[in-house]
Amino acid sequence: MRRSHTAVGLVLHTDNVSGLSLSDVFSLVCLHPAKEGDLSRFCSLYSLHNRLLEQAPDALKRLYQPMLFDREAEHNVDDAKVLSSHMFQWDGVRLKGPANVNLNRKGYAVAGIIPDAKTEAALTAVERILKDPQPWFEAPLKRGQL
Repeated sequence: MRRSHTAVGLVLHTDNVSGLSLSDVFSLVCLHPAKEGDLSRFCSLYSLHNRLLEQAPDALKRLYQPMLFDREAEHNVDDAKVLSSHMFQWDGVRLKGPANVNLNRKGYAVAGIIPDAKTEAALTAVERILKDPQPWFEAPLKRGQL
């Protein structure tokens, strides 16, 4: 079952990891607010990228290379369960990326592959940086807010 269909909190992530192309724009709408703990946390992909550049440049270099993502059954039945993609992509104009460490870890598990040391270090660096509240913005989302 997808975490978004449960009461389990979601860590900072981007959506459409299961897709084959990344969107230029995304939005978030609140359909049903939480009964408690209604804060949503936001962090710019650029903020994460730049902190990695400062604090863990080797990790950032690894995140520009293909890695596995679990597609969470958001694909055709005959399609692969995991997707190989880059966490960060720069097209010369803008930064894009399916930043979602949980789906990376699940992707490797679904594929039955143990991440190599550089991949593990890169994923751990992302988790460490995102634990720091400095780059976040938190706000409650009420029903109907976009």
